[in-house]
Amino acid sequence: MTTMTDQERSEILKAPDIMSELMMIHDAELHPDLRKYVQKGPPWDMLRSPQIYEVPYSPKLNAYINYRYERRKKMLGEALMKQEWEKLFYADIGLIEGPYKLQMLEHYGPLIPPERYWPILGDVWVHVENAHQQPVKALHKLWRMYKTSNPRTLAMSPDEVEAYNALPDELTIFRGHSRKKTRRIGDLSWTLNRDVAFWFAKRFKQPEQEKCLLVGKVKKKHVWAHFTCRNEDEIVVARNRVYDVVEIGYKAT
Repeated sequence: MTTMTDQERSEILKAPDIMSELMMIHDAELHPDLRKYVQKGPPWDMLRSPQIYEVPYSPKLNAYINYRYERRKKMLGEALMKQEWEKLFYADIGLIEGPYKLQMLEHYGPLIPPERYWPILGDVWVHVENAHQQPVKALHKLWRMYKTSNPRTLAMSPDEVEAYNALPDELTIFRGHSRKKTRRIGDLSWTLNRDVAFWFAKRFKQPEQEKCLLVGKVKKKHVWAHFTCRNEDEIVVARNRVYDVVEIGYKAT
């Protein structure tokens, strides 16, 4: 899997001969900045850096990868200089690779004005797939970055704000996990949909594991965000705001 920004795709279309020539150079050394991000298989080698993702990775593509890295590094520097924060993080144009976005947003967040920070966090949150791999304290820090502003009205879309406003004052929420997998008490993502929670319980379940469900309650006023864009009815809330939590639904399938 190779990830590119819209600008990079445009450049390739404008200069296909250059890209074809780079793809034919098979003896180039990988850029020194990228070498520490190479991970050996099985099942295959991977290059996973904040700027460049190549899965699977082959040394035969080094010239092509180096060219893209230098271009993206330049674009990233220009965006930082101009404080064009959206170019770093938004899903369709982000110069930072998805698995690193939450980590880098924690780093740059204090520099981003609140009215721009919250929409960026909302976009990153619903598009990244590795929030469960981030330290719990880091996730809480992201949602508490600006205590004087209300993320609900800025991190969500207008339709999501409308959906949030229509919710009752007390919510029953669900979270799926695997029985033999260590449950992280501080995880922030829950759902209003029981079936969605079961789907997440099964998503990474090993054959010997059982899928389980956490059920709890939360006051609407304590919810940080309600995301509906992926049909997951996601509720983002600090774990200490969830009460009457019980674990149910043990099954072997």
